[in-house]
Amino acid sequence: MNLKKSIKRASGFTLMEVLVSLALFTLCTVFLMQAFNLGFASITDLDTLNLAYYLAQNKLEQLRSVAYLTIVNESPTAIPGFPEYQSQVAVSFPQIFNGVPNANLKKVIVTVTFPGKGGGTRNVWLKTLIVNN
Repeated sequence: MNLKKSIKRASGFTLMEVLVSLALFTLCTVFLMQAFNLGFASITDLDTLNLAYYLAQNKLEQLRSVAYLTIVNESPTAIPGFPEYQSQVAVSFPQIFNGVPNANLKKVIVTVTFPGKGGGTRNVWLKTLIVNN
């Protein structure tokens, strides 16, 4: 009889309590790991996008530093050092007054194409106006 009383008085957790706690801990761990994976994927995506904007800005700076008459359309070409990225330049003469194009002003659009998620491609573009001095 003493043995039964000591077993009833013993403190601790039941098997069911331990199993429920373990299941909750496992579930929380899985959700936390998924959140980290999503965060890392977002950071990688933003790094790729940031690099594309940097390359587009770099191309615009190159165009600003050359002679006005040499700024022309360029077909998509691979960017040196970044084989997955391509840049394209589109040049036009904006119409300023009464629909007449201004020959001393060029609208330049630089588009950078790069691989996106899921096998597709993504584009970023920057545009500026360049004046003939």
